[in-house]
Amino acid sequence: MNDPRRILGCGLLLMATVLAAASETPPRRKSGLWEVKTTVSNAPNNTLTAQTCVDQNTDDLWEQNTDPDNSMSCSKPTVHREGSTWVAESVCKIESSTATSRSVFTGSFDSSYRVESTSTYAPPLMGMKEATTIIDVMWLGPCKPGQTPGDILVPDIERMKKMMQGGAGNP
Repeated sequence: MNDPRRILGCGLLLMATVLAAASETPPRRKSGLWEVKTTVSNAPNNTLTAQTCVDQNTDDLWEQNTDPDNSMSCSKPTVHREGSTWVAESVCKIESSTATSRSVFTGSFDSSYRVESTSTYAPPLMGMKEATTIIDVMWLGPCKPGQTPGDILVPDIERMKKMMQGGAGNP
């Protein structure tokens, strides 16, 4: 079964692993609360929205440990600048599939940016031969009272959980 959270997670994990290997120093995000809206083209319930509170010490967009259980390995990650954009390319092994990806980052890391990523999988991963992931990220302002840098709020997960339990919620 194609679990949308797993599909979204694989896409994000792949992208972040490539970025962690950047040979150039990409910009850091502005401190504060960011909304991250991720859409995978061919995944059921394909959009996930999260909010993350970051500061310069916790903004791990480029440096995070993205694969703590070592379930993925990348043989050719590259990150480079092309004009005003950042481009990440990789070939990674995820489970028994090989994922070849290209991600293009556009925008400003102090207000909003977009990531457009295309990945192909051989053999297909969770039934997918290819996927396009769009991530729209927008700075909302200072972190909310009580939030600590590093906190991530994923309201859609709670809504899905309520729906699965037969409670209220809108898909």
